[in-house]
Amino acid sequence: MQPEVKGLGRESSLVTFPLTLAFFVSPLLFFTDLTRNPYYLQIALLNAALVAAFLARLGAMARAGEWRVPRNLLWPSLLALSSVLLISWARSFFMHEPFFRPAIFSEGLRAFLFLFVNCGLAFWLSSSVPWGDGPPTRTGPYLFLLLVWGGAWAFFPFLRSQSPGTGFWERFWDPYGGFLWLTGLAAAWRAVRGGTQSDYLNLALTAGALASVYGILQYFGVELVWLKALNPYGNRSVSTFGNPNFISSYVVVLAPLALVCWLEARTAAARSFYAVVLLSYEGMLLASLTRSSWLGMAAGLAFLAAVPAVRRKALAAGRRGAVLAALALGLAALWPVSSSAPLGTGLAQRLSEGAGRIVSSGDLSLSVSKDRLYGSFHQRVLIWTSAWQMGLESPLLGKGWGNFELFYPFYQGNLLAEYEGVRGLRTHANNAHNELLELWAQAGLAGLAAFFLAAAVLAAACLRHFRSAPPETALWTAALAAGVVGMFADNLLNVSLHFAVPGFAFWWVMGALSSRLSGHPAVVAAPWRRPWAARAAAAALLLFSLGAIYYWQGQFRREMLYFSGSKLMRRGDARAAVAELERAHSAWPREVNTNYELGNAHVRTGDYQAAILAYGEALKSNPGYDEIFFNLAIIQKKTGAFTDAARSLRLSALINPLNSQTYHAAAEVYSSDPSVYAPEAVRLLSGAVRIFPADPSFRNLLGYFHSVLGDHRGAADAYGRAVRLDPYNRTSEANLRGAAAAAGRARDAHLRWLGFYREAERLLQAGDPKGALAYADRLLDGEGGEARARYLLSKAKFASGDMKGAREELALTLAADPGHNEARYGLAALLERSGEPEEAARHWELLLQREPGNAKAAERLAALRREGQ
Repeated sequence: MQPEVKGLGRESSLVTFPLTLAFFVSPLLFFTDLTRNPYYLQIALLNAALVAAFLARLGAMARAGEWRVPRNLLWPSLLALSSVLLISWARSFFMHEPFFRPAIFSEGLRAFLFLFVNCGLAFWLSSSVPWGDGPPTRTGPYLFLLLVWGGAWAFFPFLRSQSPGTGFWERFWDPYGGFLWLTGLAAAWRAVRGGTQSDYLNLALTAGALASVYGILQYFGVELVWLKALNPYGNRSVSTFGNPNFISSYVVVLAPLALVCWLEARTAAARSFYAVVLLSYEGMLLASLTRSSWLGMAAGLAFLAAVPAVRRKALAAGRRGAVLAALALGLAALWPVSSSAPLGTGLAQRLSEGAGRIVSSGDLSLSVSKDRLYGSFHQRVLIWTSAWQMGLESPLLGKGWGNFELFYPFYQGNLLAEYEGVRGLRTHANNAHNELLELWAQAGLAGLAAFFLAAAVLAAACLRHFRSAPPETALWTAALAAGVVGMFADNLLNVSLHFAVPGFAFWWVMGALSSRLSGHPAVVAAPWRRPWAARAAAAALLLFSLGAIYYWQGQFRREMLYFSGSKLMRRGDARAAVAELERAHSAWPREVNTNYELGNAHVRTGDYQAAILAYGEALKSNPGYDEIFFNLAIIQKKTGAFTDAARSLRLSALINPLNSQTYHAAAEVYSSDPSVYAPEAVRLLSGAVRIFPADPSFRNLLGYFHSVLGDHRGAADAYGRAVRLDPYNRTSEANLRGAAAAAGRARDAHLRWLGFYREAERLLQAGDPKGALAYADRLLDGEGGEARARYLLSKAKFASGDMKGAREELALTLAADPGHNEARYGLAALLERSGEPEEAARHWELLLQREPGNAKAAERLAALRREGQ
């Protein structure tokens, strides 16, 4: 090894230009009608820019005949972590059945490209960038970008062109917008021409402020760029990031740096610039309504406040500091929860959501009842529980890095079958929503150990630095460390570390922080002692880099073509959609949505064999979608491949046990050869009756397959429970009588129940409610049919004048069967009659959710609202 090379000198344009794209264009440029997710362009552009900057560095090393590696204390621990992740993925690939391996390879490729490019290259490039003359305080070019360039977009609604064309350039090129982008790119590139860490961080702060101001305008209904408001998340602003959780995390990682820059600013212009950045960041955090990022910001600021150098500097700010603090507190206190809500409702209402439902330890678990359910929290509990179970399956190395999205649906399916209260929260989770559980689920104890090793190395270095470094040096280190702390705290409830732009920001800040702690800006140079081996290694890195660019350009082209094809499908032009989706598949063959939509298009055109192939390609991309298995099974059934159809439906039900159509389709397949499929049918339908206890059709199907197996007692029980659910179904009754006779049960309990029910009903219709009550009471034998029995009891008690008893029975009916609309109607009417309009209105609303066309319910609800005014 040769002596250290102090920094890398002035950056060449081959490095500064792609990094300008990464810091300025990637966070801000997006289209709403180009790809399904507006941030897909950002992902492709960012990764290509990072690779281009790395290739420029690689070329410089090749010309010099030496490796230049930035000194960084985290290299050993990060190498250990990367090795564990690779080993966990390789183990997963070989341990799983061959069916899963194409998807494991595909998802692993995506995950490791993200790890090594989006994260690794960002860290490597940041570690090698010198700080220059000092911390980020030169603000002139960035003020221009923020005020002049950003302000010029206010004129865009008036100066945009209205092209009637439908081609790419007609839809996405605008002369005024193009002029602004070219001007902004030139100004941003000129601003970072020095190639120092200060330049890049200032550009990142500026891009974040521009995105934040745009997000705040969105929040209050002002849209400058697009012809319609962007509100895919309700009143939560997405800004240019496509997701409120991404822009909020980007702000969290940079806000501490902006605060320290403000404290260190020497001029009024600089102080004004950083104050605007800070306040825009706060406004964007509030506009995103992302509570995990609020937690992250609190953690980052708490970390800053714990550093003595920062506290001293803040106290020295005096009146200026008090004014900025007052503005920040005032903004938080006055922020509304939506643009139409009163001032001061934002923080309080968002933080108090769910507090009234989570009142006991039982409400924190999946066994929560539906009336105590708080969606955003309990959905995370569902994801966390699945992640925990993944790790338990292989505690040392986990399920394999990159595999969370593939296997999560299988774990979730079991939990949904077990816990009724959370069935409405079914989701397709990309990540664990907790970074520690993310590592545990996919890399096990080994992954957690490697992570904690890296964290311990970084924490120890920070402590040593704060004890020995001069205050002005500790100040900037604290700013970067606070961003890292805030982002990690955010990602204990968030997933933004695994998405392109916020992940890039985090790893760039990590590189800047760890390089300062490693004696920055030292770069170690090692000459190529064996030129042939070094050239081979450089060639391998070149191929990897070109492969990464090829991957992302293919994915981006595929995403554009897929989006175009899906729009053709919605218009009903299946043949044109097939052609477009085939092009998408050719651009990149391993993407689940493209291949699934291609299969659907082939079905529409009647080409079933091509549809089966396309669905197979979708499963090779990601087998975690029940709808793929379901649609595939329907086509397999149509083409006579019953064995394959049965397997596909079984897997569909495993992933999503809540789809009743799956069980009905499976029963049709099983009926093709009952003697062969009866055991499997009984297993599957036994699960269906637990999920759908109020559906008598599944009881009848289960009874039939029990009969095929010769299990007449099981058949009689299944038919009997079907009868209790629908006492008027003569077919169920006949099946029950036949099965009971075959089982030798002359005094069958279900038949006796049916007799009591019919006699109680007869007496009620004959005007003898007391006699009806005597028989109705016998229906509550604990063997099923409670909703029917309770509703009959309510009618009998109502007829006998017992209004209170009727109300109680109607409430118990709804507890047994929340979908019993007749009971809800009766309860709402009785509540009105007893002078409880608020509770009555609640039940009318619930009834109208299930029966939107119920004119009488709508009339009663409207009358109650008029009376309440």
